[in-house]
Amino acid sequence: DFESVRCYVSRFFLSLTLLLTSCAAQQIHPGAVNQFDSTTYEALLITHSVIETTKTDLASGVFSATLSPKVKTAVNELITAYDAADKLYINYHNAAIAGTSTTVQMTNVSNAIQSVNNATTALTNAKAGK
Repeated sequence: DFESVRCYVSRFFLSLTLLLTSCAAQQIHPGAVNQFDSTTYEALLITHSVIETTKTDLASGVFSATLSPKVKTAVNELITAYDAADKLYINYHNAAIAGTSTTVQMTNVSNAIQSVNNATTALTNAKAGK
């Protein structure tokens, strides 16, 4: 129902906000090269979870006939943003492991994560009927 979706989305944004604002307090994921690598990985994990949950909810008929097409469009836009960010992240991560990552790569990943955040906001609004 709408209330449970709203709670889930609120928790997602709270988690993402805490994640992105308290990087220094968080431990680095195993396999991550640095805090940026770890934080980006975590953001992508959370986003993947939102995508999968939304796809399951769409298949289960959680959304009304009015909301469903808007949610489907928004989740597809999030998937596109996620796929682009994931590709840039993998390239950055591999370069970071090799010791050859660049500031440009980090900037590109940061910009892609911002696009993911924007698409997530659009999905949240679609789920809320906005």
